[in-house]
Amino acid sequence: MDFVNLNQIAQMKKVLKILAITLGVILLLLFVTPMLFKGKIETVVKEKVNEQIHATVDWTKLSLSFFRGFPDLSINLHQVSVVGVEPFAGDTLAGLQRFELRVNPFSAIRKNLVVKSILVDHPLINGIVLEDGRANWDITDESAGIEEEQRLSWLIIPYFSSFGKATGCPFPINPGGA
Repeated sequence: MDFVNLNQIAQMKKVLKILAITLGVILLLLFVTPMLFKGKIETVVKEKVNEQIHATVDWTKLSLSFFRGFPDLSINLHQVSVVGVEPFAGDTLAGLQRFELRVNPFSAIRKNLVVKSILVDHPLINGIVLEDGRANWDITDESAGIEEEQRLSWLIIPYFSSFGKATGCPFPINPGGA
């Protein structure tokens, strides 16, 4: 009878060891995977954003993490700036300490990105309207092939802002609270 119990204990130890190794590998993949694709993601995001708007968007640091908003992938852009082009060349439309998107990672693989939430930290928005009625926040590129409903679909995504300031803007910057 002691032999059976020792055999069962040995089997349980083996199963627990396999589970621990599997969990360790999964955690390691969750940690390493964002680092492997960080450069490619940053390049694609910067190219796509800048080709679809009449402004220049830049940031100092991009970070990716599965741990910040698990199970979603958290994409953080730090020190974001949106600077206008003609006729607003050099004028900063927006500056953010941090811009975070939480996305379904499997939707990114299927190339149909599902954004779960947006966080805007310390936004500074500078709205300018010229005498002829052109506004610096009207930056969408009509020729980029974006349908009107795609342009407006971001409005249904939960987003939050903290400690923001807006000048000359007809829209609120703290709709979700933080």
